[in-house]
Amino acid sequence: MKSMDFLPSPNFILVTSFFSSKRVSIFIEYKFWGKQRMLILFCSGAILGSFYTFICEHRTLFHSRRSHCDFCHTPLKWSQLIPIFSAIIYRKTPCCHRSISHHYLLIELWCSLLFILLYPVLISLSISHAIVVSILVSWLLLLAIYDLVYLEVTWIMLFISFILSVYLYSLYPQNLLFSLCLWLILESIILIRPNWLGGADSKLFAILSLTLPVQAIPILLATSSMTGLIWIAVRKQLGHSTQTVIPFIPCIVTGYVVALLFAYQ
Repeated sequence: MKSMDFLPSPNFILVTSFFSSKRVSIFIEYKFWGKQRMLILFCSGAILGSFYTFICEHRTLFHSRRSHCDFCHTPLKWSQLIPIFSAIIYRKTPCCHRSISHHYLLIELWCSLLFILLYPVLISLSISHAIVVSILVSWLLLLAIYDLVYLEVTWIMLFISFILSVYLYSLYPQNLLFSLCLWLILESIILIRPNWLGGADSKLFAILSLTLPVQAIPILLATSSMTGLIWIAVRKQLGHSTQTVIPFIPCIVTGYVVALLFAYQ
């Protein structure tokens, strides 16, 4: 794959090195433009996180009414709807002074962080592949938030994930057999230990493995598992029951972004 073309400029320095017998071209970008793009990605992640949370909670793309307080249903001003900042500044609903759930802030920050981590991946891909990866990760965020809210995802969501993965699968056609074997292994684990993994989790692992080089798939599995263990440990420290089922798709999405970083570093 060819890298994104940049306009000739002294602000860019091409550093060429060799690693594992492959020529690697690393673009060191001028700080201002790098920070500007990362700020755009940060804001995009926060906006998507806020929008997806709204979609999942209301289960609709269309909402005729203005955004309103969940408690007293007072219409909210635009300044009260800014992702991340509104939760930090207000902390409570400005109309009835009820506490705002910290989950909104955490989801928006998490989405922003994943988009920032995605930046090195996007600049190393061709424009068409960068667009597909952006769309796929954006869709996966919706799946993750839906899983956070309902502890499930629908088959149509997984099917759309598969359709989006087909384009990237063309880069790794040899992965089909590996993905099938991975899915069978994970399904076997579910049969033996049904509380360890969900059916949607095993299918999503298999789908995403189609879009990664084989050497990055262990990174996907390991990072997802580690994220899940950290989540359980944090819940235990906060006094929550460790027997409660946790939504694992957010962990898979986090692992997928880390695997992309490993694959396209």
